[in-house]
Amino acid sequence: MGSKELHTAEHIFARSLQNLGVDLHVKKVDTESGNVGSAFFKEKVSIDKLLAAEREVNLVIPKSLQVEEYIFNSIDEAKAKFPTLRFNEERLQGKESMRLVKIGEYDYAMCSRAHVENTSQIRAFALYGVSYPGGDTKVEFLVGEDAIDYLNVINNSVLKLSTSYNFTPDKIEEKYLSILSKNKNLEKDLATFFTSMLNSGQRVFLIKNFEIGMLLDYAKEHIKRNAGDFIALINESRVLCLSGANNRLDLSELSSILKSAGFEGGIKEHSLSGKILDPDAANKIITDFLKNNVSKSA
Repeated sequence: MGSKELHTAEHIFARSLQNLGVDLHVKKVDTESGNVGSAFFKEKVSIDKLLAAEREVNLVIPKSLQVEEYIFNSIDEAKAKFPTLRFNEERLQGKESMRLVKIGEYDYAMCSRAHVENTSQIRAFALYGVSYPGGDTKVEFLVGEDAIDYLNVINNSVLKLSTSYNFTPDKIEEKYLSILSKNKNLEKDLATFFTSMLNSGQRVFLIKNFEIGMLLDYAKEHIKRNAGDFIALINESRVLCLSGANNRLDLSELSSILKSAGFEGGIKEHSLSGKILDPDAANKIITDFLKNNVSKSA
């Protein structure tokens, strides 16, 4: 769909937000750079309000509202005829005439861009992305076939997930929060186990099926408290070694040996980090390296 559909949809979306009580100040709109429209608002608008506005836009579009334009000599003249007019006064400074775009009895806004003749030409509207740069709200959106295709992809993904994990599609947020809670508990259990293994003397950890980041903070804290120590974390594709400030192990030597396990990465003063192809081989290499260099490590 073209810029006409995107821009008319943005008008309806902005009015929908105002109808929901948002004190909206449109900062910038881009509906001419491709098939994804974007709008920047000067305030932070909650995701719940944005989603509610998206729903309202899709209720307005099929009403087939006529889109008309009027020319006025001043803002006061335009406001006298349309009291709920939306406009950005800064953009109208110095203009001798002003163009108002009217969408049925739903929205009235000053605008110089092209629009559709009837809202039904937009067909559908979908939010594509939401972010909050610098306290503003940036919204990206799709219309027409692009919106329909995107919503179908989302719907199909949710349906597949709900079928695989045995829950109804409307319960996806509840399911996600439940999984998140379980993961947090699992992370706590893993951290407890990791700490107990450190206390028992283990220094090389092969943690398949887990992200190294889950244990990284605990490993860093241990190294801070034990400056002569060394910890290696390995998963299916990555290795990270932390060496205390007083540890004298040669990480450059270790890096060279690890290349046989497909190691590609870098070395800082007290750490080695990179990708590996064979985690089991990396585990054996680091374990043997520690055994052969134990006298150097402290």
